Amino acid sequence: MRKILVAGNWKMNASSAMVEELLDGLLEGTRDGRNVDMAVFPPFPYIAQARSMLDGSVIAWGGQNLNPAEKGAHTGEVSASMLLDFGCRYVLVGHSERRTLYGESDQDVAERFAAALAAGLHPVLCIGETLQEREAGQTEAVVARQIDAVLAKSGIAAFAQATVAYEPVWAIGTGKTATPEQAQAVHKFIRDKFADLDAIIAGQLRILYGGSVNGSNAADLFAREDIDGGLVGGASLKADDFLAIIRAAAEYDAAAALINLQAWGRASTVLEEFRRDYPDSQFADDVSQKLAVAYLESGRSGQAAGEFERIAQAPSSSEEVRREALWRAAELYEETGSQAAEKRVLEDIVARFPNPIVESIEARARLLDIAKESGNEQERIARLEDLVRVDATAGAQRSDRTRFLAAKASLELAEPVRRKYEVVKLTQPLADSLKLKKDLMEDVITAYTDAADYGVAEVTTAATYRLGEVYEQFSIDLMGSDRPADLAADALEQYEILLEEQAFPFEEKAIDLYVANADRAPDGVYDDWVRKSFERLARLMPARYAKEERSEDVITAPY
Repeated sequence: MRKILVAGNWKMNASSAMVEELLDGLLEGTRDGRNVDMAVFPPFPYIAQARSMLDGSVIAWGGQNLNPAEKGAHTGEVSASMLLDFGCRYVLVGHSERRTLYGESDQDVAERFAAALAAGLHPVLCIGETLQEREAGQTEAVVARQIDAVLAKSGIAAFAQATVAYEPVWAIGTGKTATPEQAQAVHKFIRDKFADLDAIIAGQLRILYGGSVNGSNAADLFAREDIDGGLVGGASLKADDFLAIIRAAAEYDAAAALINLQAWGRASTVLEEFRRDYPDSQFADDVSQKLAVAYLESGRSGQAAGEFERIAQAPSSSEEVRREALWRAAELYEETGSQAAEKRVLEDIVARFPNPIVESIEARARLLDIAKESGNEQERIARLEDLVRVDATAGAQRSDRTRFLAAKASLELAEPVRRKYEVVKLTQPLADSLKLKKDLMEDVITAYTDAADYGVAEVTTAATYRLGEVYEQFSIDLMGSDRPADLAADALEQYEILLEEQAFPFEEKAIDLYVANADRAPDGVYDDWVRKSFERLARLMPARYAKEERSEDVITAPY
């Protein structure tokens, strides 16, 4: 994992008093150490002062430029060996101001890079495009040209001991900055360019961003995959401003390091502090993702669910990511028994993601289970009706799974219709009660037929059995109905015969339905409803269905 580097380029800004105040502040602010590398680049006359104050600290120092010559008639110039004499570790080469104000060419920069490397300094190669070049769509061509000049001189292996700093010229000292997305895109291009030559070196190479970096945008910039820190200008001249950038880098990088070490508890603490310190960070969704992992790994499922809800609300997340995050949150709430929270999330899924239909119906099925568990009958019925409706309108998205869930829901919806039918008794005057009973019977038949029409085996067997019950019960109720009180014996006998004639077809229909279920057994369908159908048939048609199996002793031949 690449460690973040935060480097401050003071340019031509310093005095002895300022250097002392600035470095005192930095030393105080980094007394506890930081999970980032730090460096400052003072003007040449103040390098000795920086050395005396920073020696033995966690802060390195370096030069802002060098001459490629070892020594000689180069008035005003500084060599690599001079920088080394004052303990410099780093040196900047190719800064945009050297290129634009002092005419340093790509070849000049390549010479300085090579000289620094040969002397044992760590060169920080600065590259970047002007505003005109960016607007002309030349960003990649420009940075590639600047890199190629150095590669031609020193080769790819040189970058195992170097750093690259991408500095869009239009963002240096202007208050403008590339968006994290813009910066990441160029950084990725740079890394990919090196990867084409050596993937290992490319993976290890630190690529810094420079261009109006400050405490407000540092966290978002440094959180990007290919941005490994910053080359800071104006914000490095005040200790508090520079420390804010370092703190942003340290907190986020520390969290990443702790996650890499699987120190989940400590990682979650650091991430929580990062969110607290940078509440407006544009990279908050990444913090949520990391926190979700840390919470899960440390057994804090409820808190992980909350982070997944955050991810689902992030505008930068894709629709698929938001949907999957909500599902994960719902699953975790279910695991923890947080039914109210689970219900809230599932309702969010239903409202926000009508597609894909199969997932929408799964959410509705779980909401149905919750309604059942809570004992809310009114809500249960509404959930059942909604599930059936959604499947019916699914069109091409309708599947075996949606049909199965809708079939079970349809079967459940038939049950209250059946119970309403069963409570009606046949009383005198028979014509009135019989009409009501038959009307309700038609409703029951329709309800169970609708359920059976889904073609789901276990629902079809249940619906068929229930229909058999309905017809059988009608026959029983008819025979058990109240008799007219004023009938003479012979008239009552005729009445009984008429009742039997009316009841018999219903019993026959019931038998036909039970037989239809029983006939499914040879095809491998034998559930509770088929078994119950055999039991009914054994009672109604004992000669055929109530036979006992006979067993006989078997004599084995003695050979």
